Amino acid sequence: MLLRIVILLIALMMFTDAACAIQVGPAIDAQHGDYDSAGTVFDAADLQQPNGRRGAPFGLSSEWLTASESGLATAQANITVPLLFVGAPPPLVKAGFAYTDLFAADRFGLPDDLYAYTIGLSRVRKINDSWTIRTMLGIGFATDGSNTSSDAWQFRGGVFGIYKRSENLSWTFGALATGRDDLPVIPAAGAVWMPNPNLRYDLTFPKPRVNFLLGEKGARQQWAYLGGGINGSTWGYEQSGSVDDRLTYKDVRI
Repeated sequence: MLLRIVILLIALMMFTDAACAIQVGPAIDAQHGDYDSAGTVFDAADLQQPNGRRGAPFGLSSEWLTASESGLATAQANITVPLLFVGAPPPLVKAGFAYTDLFAADRFGLPDDLYAYTIGLSRVRKINDSWTIRTMLGIGFATDGSNTSSDAWQFRGGVFGIYKRSENLSWTFGALATGRDDLPVIPAAGAVWMPNPNLRYDLTFPKPRVNFLLGEKGARQQWAYLGGGINGSTWGYEQSGSVDDRLTYKDVRI
C-alpha cells in the first residue's frame, strides 16, 4: 500500500503543470551534509534556495562516531540526475547507498552491519516572484540484511515554501519526514540571508549554519562553515531468535 501511494505521488509530481522555474539564489556549491547520516534521500542543501549553479552529480562521504561502549562508521554514496523531458527545470532523481559498521557490546545483541538504500524525487515550482514551492518525496530501505519486513521500509520527503523577501533574504516554512522512529516528522523553518557575497547565514532548523567564502577562482569556490544539527537513523534488524525489531540512534553535533 505504501509503495502504491509513493508511486502515485511521484506520478503527480511528474505530470502536473510544468510551468515552473529555478529561483536563482546566491552562488554557493558547498555540500551541506545529510539530515540522516545513514543515507537520507535529501540533504540540507535541498532545503536552501535552489541555485543556478550545480556541482558534480556524484556525492561520497564517510564519518566515524565513538562513545564509551559503542560507535559506528558510515560510508555513503549518492547520484543525482535530472528527469529529462518533464518540465523546465526537470525534477531531480537522487539515489543513494550507505553502509554502517556498528560497534557495540555483545550483550546488546545488535548487528555489526547495517545497510540503507534510498531513492527520491525533488522538484521546484515557482508560484510568483516571491513564492517558490519545493517538494521532495522518497523511500528508503534500511536493514541489517536479515530483517526485510515492513520495519525496514521508510517514507522520507518534505514540502517547503520559500518566500523571497529580497535578493539577499528568503524565508523557509515546511516539514520534513525523516523515516526515523524517534523523530518521524520535524519542522523545517528559518531564513537564508546573504548580507554580502562572502558570507551566508543558513539559519534553517534542523541544521543551521554560517558559511564563509574562503576563495574563488573562475567557476570554483571554497567555503567553510560553522553549524550544528540533529542526526540519526533507524534500521530494521533481526534479534537473536529471529525476532524482527527496529534500531534507532541519534546524536546532536556541532
